[in-house]
Amino acid sequence: RPAPLSEVAAVAGVSWERVAEVVDAFRRPVRSFVTPRVGETLYPNTRLDITHESLISNWRRLDGWAQTEAKSAETYRLLEQSARRWKAGQSALWGTPDLDLALSWKQTENPTAAWAERYAPAFDQAMTFLDESKAARDRDALEREQQITERQRLRRHQLAATRIAAGVLLIRLTIALASLRFMTAARDEAFAQRT
Repeated sequence: RPAPLSEVAAVAGVSWERVAEVVDAFRRPVRSFVTPRVGETLYPNTRLDITHESLISNWRRLDGWAQTEAKSAETYRLLEQSARRWKAGQSALWGTPDLDLALSWKQTENPTAAWAERYAPAFDQAMTFLDESKAARDRDALEREQQITERQRLRRHQLAATRIAAGVLLIRLTIALASLRFMTAARDEAFAQRT
């Protein structure tokens, strides 16, 4: 859709002059499918548009970009809606798999507030929601890890206590057997002396 040069630059994360250089390449008479036509000076508020619809429908790469953009926008809209609901207390933070998909999207697409403004205005809130979701998952994972570590520590402690108890029992049994042997030997000797 038509957009001011400054908006295109903000979405791309580059200066408007850099975008103007690229636009100039596509305004030349040989290509001539971006307006305004060559010869008109470009300014930050100049509206850019693609003129040849047939080029758009036949250009596979552009079609791929458009599909990628649509998927990215859909992901962002869902994230932004969930963030608004979370802030209103109507939903929870995200977990797996939604969180993983959104984090992957963020890393791959590297969205900006200028880009997001085209689809839903609460970009900062959406990113806060995403960060809070990740932080909560990380805290939960750390807590689970600590619980596992504590259970392992208790098991080791119980095993050590069991080994000590078994050792004490073995010593007592050894003493009892030695006493029994000694008493049996003493009895046999006393019986042998009587006869």
